[in-house]
Amino acid sequence: LAFRLCNRIVGNAEGTAGIEMTATGLALAFNAPARIALGGARMEGTLDGEPVSWWTPLTVRAGSRLRLGAISSPGQRSYLAIAGGLDVPEYLGSRATFTLGRFGGHGGRALRAGDVLRPGEPSGPTGFALPPGLQPLLTNRWTVGVIDGPHGAPDFFTAEDIEAFYNADWEVHYNSSRTG
Repeated sequence: LAFRLCNRIVGNAEGTAGIEMTATGLALAFNAPARIALGGARMEGTLDGEPVSWWTPLTVRAGSRLRLGAISSPGQRSYLAIAGGLDVPEYLGSRATFTLGRFGGHGGRALRAGDVLRPGEPSGPTGFALPPGLQPLLTNRWTVGVIDGPHGAPDFFTAEDIEAFYNADWEVHYNSSRTG
């Protein structure tokens, strides 16, 4: 949701390639003017030494430097959208990077110092600030949906086991991964 909203803020179509940052940010030097938006979990950040705003379009001059540090709020991922997106090849209907499979995105790997990313051509409106009421609320407590699978059968768990599972508070381990 946060990534899709960032794309909307800069006038991109849904699915336009951008940058996802997990836990810690990055440093970018812009060789050309750009319009960007930041969203998701907040990171301390500066654009040419000035604090950056989240959920609003930011105008970047050629030669500008964006620096984003560690996440300073609830959440694990932050997003950077650039008007026109990033010019990366489509693979299996997506421009996302799958690092474990080593395909997609920018060379099938995480970004490294010295990488050059090329923006696409902006085609949408100039963008808009996302009103506070529409910004996703990130907290340290989430409710997730669970669908019973075959292991929920009485052969594996009693009704009491299933009830205890659904009523328990769970903590995501720092080694957890979205890939399962």
